Amino acid sequence: MRFSTALLIPMISMSASTFANDYPTTERVQYVLNCMQDTGGQSMESLYTCTCRIDSIAEQMVFFDYETATTYERNRRMTGEKGGVVRDNKLAKEAFENLKKAEKVAIQACPTVVRVKNPLEEKQ
Repeated sequence: MRFSTALLIPMISMSASTFANDYPTTERVQYVLNCMQDTGGQSMESLYTCTCRIDSIAEQMVFFDYETATTYERNRRMTGEKGGVVRDNKLAKEAFENLKKAEKVAIQACPTVVRVKNPLEEKQ
């Protein structure tokens, strides 16, 4: 089987960020819902903040590493042998640390949006 050079060149020239931002929609939605709960509930302000943050994280980490980190975070407190498998996983710990760094960058890049109300609107 021969590959056409015309098809290979565009694939080679695609940057890593093209693939890094390929998070499943369900994962993005789950992150945003959890983030909104942590940042004051369901409002347009927290929606903008949280979607910005997951986009920032997706630019910094490939999805496999994000998934590894969130799995580690969810299961690291599990007791017994099963928990040991998670806790002793060095790659998962590293992915988790990278996620924490990415979240710090995301928080800096996407501060919580605050809606400023016009005092004149409240009197009406």
